Amino acid sequence: MSVRVSSRSLAALTAVAVVAQISQVPAPAAEAAPVAALNQGDLIYNVSNGQECAVGWLRDGYAFTAGQCGSDGDLFRDIDNNYLGSFETLYDPETRRNDFGWIKLDMDVAEGDNEYELDEFDAVRRAVLLSRQAPDGSLAVIWNYGFDGGTVVADNDIAAASPVLGEPVLANGRGLAGLFTGETGGYSLITRPDRIVESPHAVDPAYIEARYGDAQHAEVREFSPAAGVGEQVVFPGPAAVDQGMPIINVGKGRCTAGFLADGVVYSAGHCGSEGDEIWLGNDDFRPLERIGTFHTKYQEDETLPEDDRTKIRNDHGYITVDSPWVKLGENTFSGDSVVPYEDITPGLEVCAYGQTTKPRIRCGEVRGVDGADIVMTDSVVGKPGDSGGPVWAKDGSGLVGIFSGGAKDDTAASASYPYAETDNNNRISLDMEGVLRSFELGVPYYSIFAVYRTLLGLRGEAIPVPAQVIKQGDFLYNADGKPVCRVGYVDGNRLYFATDCGHKYLYTVLGREVAVVESGSYRNYRPETTTLVNSYWGKSENLPGADRIVPWDELDPGDPICTSGRTSGEEACTTLLGLDGPRLVLEQPFTGDFAIPGGPLWIPGKGFAGVYTGSRDQWGRGMRIDMTFVQGREFSHAAEVALAYDLDEPYYQKTPAMFVDAELQPTQPVPFPERTFKAGETLYDWYGDAICEITSVEDGHLVVSSECGWDVFTRLGDLVGQLEKPSTVSDQVATIPVTGNFMSAGDNSTTALIPWTDLTPGDEVCAGDACTEFAGYDGSKLVLADALPGVLPGAALYIDGRLAGVYHRDGIGSRTDMIDDGWTSPNTEKIRAAHRKGEQFLAHNDANFWSKASGEGAAVPFPTRKLNEGAMLYDASGTPTCIIGRVEDEHLYVSADCQSGQFFTAAGEYVGDLEVPAAATERTSPGSIAVTGRRMELGANTHLAHAAWDEMQPGDELCSDAGCGTFFGLDGAQIIHDAPVPAQPGAALWNPQKGFVGVSGAGGEATRIDMLTSEAPTDSAAAVKRAHELGVRFYQRASANFWSPSHYGGEVPFERHPRVNQGDLLYDASGDPRCSISLIQDDVLFTSPDCVTSGDTLYSEFGEPLGQLTVPAADTTTRNKFAFVELDTPFVQPGANGVTGDDVVEWSDANPGDKVCLSTASGKRCGTYLGQDGSAVVLSDGLTDAADPADPRTIGAPVWIPGKGFLAVYAGEVDGFHTGARIDMITRGNPGTNFRAVADSHDRNETYYQQVPANFFNVENPDGMTVPFPKKPAPKPAPTPWRKPTPEPAPAPATEQPSPAEQASPTAKSGPTSTSPAGQTASATNGPTASDRPVESNDGSASGSSTGGIIAAIMIPLVLVGLGFLATQVIDVTQFGLPPVPKILPI
Repeated sequence: MSVRVSSRSLAALTAVAVVAQISQVPAPAAEAAPVAALNQGDLIYNVSNGQECAVGWLRDGYAFTAGQCGSDGDLFRDIDNNYLGSFETLYDPETRRNDFGWIKLDMDVAEGDNEYELDEFDAVRRAVLLSRQAPDGSLAVIWNYGFDGGTVVADNDIAAASPVLGEPVLANGRGLAGLFTGETGGYSLITRPDRIVESPHAVDPAYIEARYGDAQHAEVREFSPAAGVGEQVVFPGPAAVDQGMPIINVGKGRCTAGFLADGVVYSAGHCGSEGDEIWLGNDDFRPLERIGTFHTKYQEDETLPEDDRTKIRNDHGYITVDSPWVKLGENTFSGDSVVPYEDITPGLEVCAYGQTTKPRIRCGEVRGVDGADIVMTDSVVGKPGDSGGPVWAKDGSGLVGIFSGGAKDDTAASASYPYAETDNNNRISLDMEGVLRSFELGVPYYSIFAVYRTLLGLRGEAIPVPAQVIKQGDFLYNADGKPVCRVGYVDGNRLYFATDCGHKYLYTVLGREVAVVESGSYRNYRPETTTLVNSYWGKSENLPGADRIVPWDELDPGDPICTSGRTSGEEACTTLLGLDGPRLVLEQPFTGDFAIPGGPLWIPGKGFAGVYTGSRDQWGRGMRIDMTFVQGREFSHAAEVALAYDLDEPYYQKTPAMFVDAELQPTQPVPFPERTFKAGETLYDWYGDAICEITSVEDGHLVVSSECGWDVFTRLGDLVGQLEKPSTVSDQVATIPVTGNFMSAGDNSTTALIPWTDLTPGDEVCAGDACTEFAGYDGSKLVLADALPGVLPGAALYIDGRLAGVYHRDGIGSRTDMIDDGWTSPNTEKIRAAHRKGEQFLAHNDANFWSKASGEGAAVPFPTRKLNEGAMLYDASGTPTCIIGRVEDEHLYVSADCQSGQFFTAAGEYVGDLEVPAAATERTSPGSIAVTGRRMELGANTHLAHAAWDEMQPGDELCSDAGCGTFFGLDGAQIIHDAPVPAQPGAALWNPQKGFVGVSGAGGEATRIDMLTSEAPTDSAAAVKRAHELGVRFYQRASANFWSPSHYGGEVPFERHPRVNQGDLLYDASGDPRCSISLIQDDVLFTSPDCVTSGDTLYSEFGEPLGQLTVPAADTTTRNKFAFVELDTPFVQPGANGVTGDDVVEWSDANPGDKVCLSTASGKRCGTYLGQDGSAVVLSDGLTDAADPADPRTIGAPVWIPGKGFLAVYAGEVDGFHTGARIDMITRGNPGTNFRAVADSHDRNETYYQQVPANFFNVENPDGMTVPFPKKPAPKPAPTPWRKPTPEPAPAPATEQPSPAEQASPTAKSGPTSTSPAGQTASATNGPTASDRPVESNDGSASGSSTGGIIAAIMIPLVLVGLGFLATQVIDVTQFGLPPVPKILPI
């Protein structure tokens, strides 16, 4: 592309120009001298855009430069800023044509000199070199490729030197060729300033370089700015493509233009590939002008060398004229007409023309047409380069085809019809040899492919072309052209002939393949068939009198039978003697051409009988095409057929035949006349003795007994067949296939076989006049009550006139539709014995369904014995021993008490053996029976649901087949109940709503079947019943595990008796609540002696005996009112003291005034602990209401001090006071009570000193030491009056308690006393020190209370010291900023 360059001085020039314009003054009227002169080569500038260009030529007051330099009206100045004039141009930037412009020089500008004048056009056209001299004197020389309109195309050397647009370019260094107008695509463009070009096509430099022609498609006219557009300049116009001209596929080869029509140029298909660019060439085969693009469907295998490529079909193509440089010319040889396809026939004279063999016209004849391609004589053969040339009718009727080539040996030429297309997808080559041979033999040649009309590659309608037809009687040839076969019969595209033809591949006389015989059997005198290869054949035909196939049963011995010869209407005949299976037996064989195998045989007036075959004997032979031999039965009986013909006797076939399908494959037997049989006929042995009867005829066989003889004959001695036994077992159904010649079993018997399920023991069974009863099945055998005298084996057995089976012997028959499943010991006598007892024996042998056609089939579904709940079982002698209680988990559940190892049904059928669980205890346990007897089936349960072990509740109804009673509960797996006992063990026990519960034992015991008692410390049946009577729950004592015959499972999660806890009620033997548990220590339950009489047994809420009541004190009138029960049962465990806790308040820790609580019938009530009187504790009023004392929940209720623990067993009201009995001491005897004194001391806030002694007590050591109650101290002289001190804000810490040893020792010292939380005086537990205590008197009395002064004197200092000590121990004074206080250590 060109580049517009601005001058460096353009800005200055422009400024000067502006000033000059402003300063212009009117010119004087007189003519002034020019201010500037403009010469060829001077630089000029476009004022509007600064574009720098050069003056290429000056003429008539105009300066010429490139058209790209400006637009119409642009002003130009020279390098000195002299105004030159305005610019005009006709430049077309789209096409790059007319790339020059002109400036009308201003009057002040003088037109200078042209150093080089514009050369003539022809001189420029002929110039080989062009040149341009640069300002520095360097010279660039380029090749001149030629003109495109008014533009000269040259190489790129000038453009590479970067000349200024418009510079002059010289031709041959002398004259001006034109103006430099830039470059495009690597080419330099030079434009003539004296030519105007009109063309819609752009300048095409590459094309100008490639071609060798002078043609122009643009309109070129003379031009000058002054005169305008002038005359048209005469140039050669677009080149004409005429028929026969050379065409070139650059780089591939050359051909000849064949035909001009339809706006295209037709030529040979092999002249190019789809999309190739085709050029018109000159005589030297150089490309003059481009024609256009090649199109074809022809495609050779280009991987092969050209000489090895076969000539394929549709060898024509066409060139679309898409170039402006050429135009279609004339069909100078063929004219514009085209010979119709149908008129191109053998013998048509044709001529051809080609660029290689020109100017010779090659003429010859058409030998034939194969699809869209034409085969011609060798005189038309051309040479490379002639391809695509025209082939036309010599008579001038028009184009025949496009020359394609010829045979490799030049024996024939070929052409392709451009308006036809062979439908073969370029796969199969032109059959040139076949066309030539057909012409040579004088027979028609038939194209094997469909042919369609085509136009420019578009397929149209099919062209009707005759197809070759194969007819009945036609001769077929081997590959050598020798006749070896005749067509015997045609059916569509299927041919029938004889295997005697002896060749796999069969051809027409022209060598076209007709058929391929795949069987490989060539000389066994059989019919043969195959189909025509491919689909290009016409509809085959049979001879008029041999089209209908005569049915075999319309053929009569003595019929004339004929065959065809080589020519139409020629025939020969002989006599038909008869059929031997599918074989036709002729009186004599044919000879000559009539003897060629496979030919048709027909009966005049009847139709086609078969195909002729060879023969091994004196008789001629043929074969029917609708039947064949049974394999292995092809033996010839032709002599016997001839003999029967000679004797005029009917011949019964001894050779069986099968009908065949179209491919000669057997389908079904041919129904030749034959001997048949029927039920009831007697069969004989070789000696003629009657041995058997026919039971029935079924599916082509005689049904008989297996006890018939081996070979069976008719009475005339013809072998009927041999006995076939489907089983080696005796007394079975058997059959006889009728194998005698022309014998068959005949029609099936009309009496249907009664269904096997319709036979019932007791039915009357007859054979002829002999009758008895049917006792039952034993496999396939029919066991009869008695034998049938005088009845032959095979005789049919009937029940009410319907066929039931076949008789064998000794009162045994069998079904004809089943056989035994192998041999097993017969059950005949068992079946008859059961029949005599009125029972049906079902556990007999097995049998399978059977038929001759299908063989042994599925097992016969004989009925099975259903073993249901409630069924009676028997021992081997038939004595009833057990009842089935449950059917579950593939087992029968009974009781282990059933007295038999093996069990049988009433009919004597074995059921199975008793299985007793290995883990069973001596208790009644379930038994199970795995059913192993024959034809036994686990049946149904009457009671479908199986009540879970925890679903039944005491009191639920429990029933057996003997009646209903009550379910009391379980003892392990044992069911405790009072339901009536069934007649035999094993019977089911059930609840009407909840279902099956268990099975009954022998003596009324019963058990569940899903668990076994694993540990039973004692028989708890009575306890279970007692719990039910009391209306309480029974908790299991025994353990059990889940169980099934296949699995010993985990432990049954029985809920055990709950622990007895403090506050629980204790019951007497009648189940009445009597008292409460006051405290539990280990296995000892403390309560009230008022509970029951000492020595009586107490029970839990659920009736479980806990132990006997023990009252340890001899007297419990006022004190010692506590008792205990030592648990002596493994089934109840002691629980928790949930009310008081386990701690027992020591006698010395209970302080008068302590809060005390009691658990009564009305709830928890609290009061005040007043003190202790011996072993009794005295309580405040209000702990019970009116109803509480008599309530068992109050009797023996616990009394406790909150925060300290259990205090006493509540003892009720004694002498008007609520009291309790400590359980850790006993007051001996019954001294008077001091309850009032204790209460008064409390009220006066004084210490009460005990007046009644007591001894420590526990269950292991009931007679303990004396309780060391503190004694009242002796009075001191002059006592200080006592004033009650003011209570301190915080209680003093408790002093340490003396050890038990200190309590027991009179000399032991006690610690300091403590005050009560209320500031009261301490109780007797915390009295004076040992040194202050008075000596205990013999009767245990004291002298009374001490004074308050003494107490105050002791307590106040202690309180102060204690508070100070606590402060130093508790308070960290350093947090207040004080020094730490030393801690006082305890002393």
